[in-house]
Amino acid sequence: MKEGILIYTKNGIHEVVFYEEIIYITVQKHYILLKLTDGRSLPAKYSLKQIEKQLPPNIFFRTHRNYIVSLRYIKSVGVDTIIVTGGEEILLTQEIRKSFFNRFTVIGSVENEGSHDGISPPRDRISPPRALSPKPRQNPS
Repeated sequence: MKEGILIYTKNGIHEVVFYEEIIYITVQKHYILLKLTDGRSLPAKYSLKQIEKQLPPNIFFRTHRNYIVSLRYIKSVGVDTIIVTGGEEILLTQEIRKSFFNRFTVIGSVENEGSHDGISPPRDRISPPRALSPKPRQNPS
């Protein structure tokens, strides 16, 4: 398996980018923008679809029509966003959410604004939290 790609950049040069350097890729006007672990943003004149075909699917995942994210740099997942290393938010569409969660072993519930999304139990099967009642006072007689 190849460890990286040779990207023809907006500046007219070829640059080697190793897979482990890519946090995510997004679209910016007529270019894609590779956000790298060293803090750089590398613009290149490709479509997201073209670059997606060149990336290993076991490392990268298309979360939205404008984003591809490296699974290595995901820190947390919300209802419609993914937080990556550096704190940036990546969009996660509801249509893709289920296949995204299928890439992981999910421990616990994955709630989706009260709707049943196929990967979490329906609300009627979730036990409500029990209220703790205070211990009755014992009379020290």
